Amino acid sequence: MDCGNELKRLGLREGCIKNKEYKNKYFFAFLIGITCVFSIFYARYSTYSESRSTGDIQKHTLVAEALFEDNVDDDNPFFPKHAYAYPAYHFSQKIVRFVLCVDYETAAAFVLTGSIIIAVLLYRQLALMIMWEGAVCNRYLADLLAIGSVLFETARCPLNDWRYYQLQCAANPFHNPTIIFVRPFAIASFIFFNQYVKTYELGNRYKYAVLFSITTLFSVSAKPSYAIVFLPSMGIYTLYYVIWNRRWKFAVEAFIAVLPSLILLILQQGWMSAHTEAVNMRIKFGFFWEQTEFCTWQELLHAVLGASIVTFPVVILLFRIYFMRKDSFYAISIIALAIGWFQMFFLTTGIAGDFSWGYDLAVQFATLISLSEIEWHNDCRRKRRFVNYAAYGIFGYQIITGIRYLWLIYTTDAFWI
Repeated sequence: MDCGNELKRLGLREGCIKNKEYKNKYFFAFLIGITCVFSIFYARYSTYSESRSTGDIQKHTLVAEALFEDNVDDDNPFFPKHAYAYPAYHFSQKIVRFVLCVDYETAAAFVLTGSIIIAVLLYRQLALMIMWEGAVCNRYLADLLAIGSVLFETARCPLNDWRYYQLQCAANPFHNPTIIFVRPFAIASFIFFNQYVKTYELGNRYKYAVLFSITTLFSVSAKPSYAIVFLPSMGIYTLYYVIWNRRWKFAVEAFIAVLPSLILLILQQGWMSAHTEAVNMRIKFGFFWEQTEFCTWQELLHAVLGASIVTFPVVILLFRIYFMRKDSFYAISIIALAIGWFQMFFLTTGIAGDFSWGYDLAVQFATLISLSEIEWHNDCRRKRRFVNYAAYGIFGYQIITGIRYLWLIYTTDAFWI
């Protein structure tokens, strides 16, 4: 028996609904605070380095400056020429600069802060779609999860030698502008695909298919990292859905919806192969092998497993096959996390760690969804309740780690720590 539903049937959770009234002023107060924090952070971080070749934001600002310009020195070894293949962020930065009459660094701060705020709003909606939206306590929880999702990092401990980012990357790579920019499109694409799944038997599924197609295409134009992790995950889930429900038309419609994005991915691949070495991909366990002092495979394996455990401990703790069978949100996010993990540790294009970004998004999605699922499927067993509370506690610690990491980047300009 689902104890959460049984409690609702008996009216034991009615206090959450009748005796309280949800007040969104607290959420918007936190949202304003987050806006101020990231505005100050990016206003400083986008101009922090004296040399504009040292940071990701500075490098991508060079691309924004070069768009639609004739006299461009793209032979600079620090110039990220491959970013021409996904110019949405750089185009947005250039437009904001033109409209507001500000410098490129200020425009970057506007674009990135706005992207984070939109991501919080979309994460909030995603959490509410999974939980019971009518309960006031769930609405407050969705607020906290949404804000925490743009802040949390690893659960630093001896398993990863107390690192923040080095060797393992992190759920929120604050220093990388294109992954921050693509995230709202990624969340929207994820939501629309799952809504398409859930409304397939109804008459309004086509609007979700169209919206999924559009947002996924925009995400690819902003950064292909989301697509190369989540589209395979959605493909696997589509295969499961078709076999289980015998709805072959579902696969055809899903393929049509994703076809524009696949074409753009092929074009991006072709352009980068012809003009850059950014897709010089290798299969190699432990992408950071050449960057460290590891002497044996045992040491490397220990480091990889430790980094994995502290990066998504909540997902590991709350994993349940039941959720995989019952909810497309959960199933797709877990499959995407597995695919992202494989890409992170087995594929490499060099020291840039380009295959880590989709993994970072998958960690965010899977963590938020896991925490939302346990609230909806509230289990009455004492042991399960203890595990659930432990997961929330660990997530809180990860948020504290993220805030600390953000402060260290702000004060030192160093993210590889």
